[in-house]
Amino acid sequence: LLTGKPITAHRAFEIGLINRVVEPEALMDAAILLASAIIEGAPLSVRAARETVMLATEMGRSAALEAARYASELCYNSADAQEGPRAFSEKRKPKWQGRRSAMRTTRFASLEKAARCPQPFLCPVH
Repeated sequence: LLTGKPITAHRAFEIGLINRVVEPEALMDAAILLASAIIEGAPLSVRAARETVMLATEMGRSAALEAARYASELCYNSADAQEGPRAFSEKRKPKWQGRRSAMRTTRFASLEKAARCPQPFLCPVH
């Protein structure tokens, strides 16, 4: 990467830039499998992960890390955080609610009201 020289897909996989390599004819099937795995995840966690990645491209490192900490706490305090381990122990698929816990702090509630922010879910500023 630092040299600016092109690398093969296999090399990108080896160094962790991509998570899989597929032949062109298998691309759609691989994409559908990946999308299915994402859909099975807890909605708050999937949303937080996506927004954290998007914010990291727009913010400085420290602001992005702070946003990631907020996202982690929001997800950790959600009803889904209890549902995942419960479903695992009961040997069933989780029934995700996709809602945050009623125990949110005032600071997190104010994050949602930050109308000026493109990603109010994670905005550490407002």
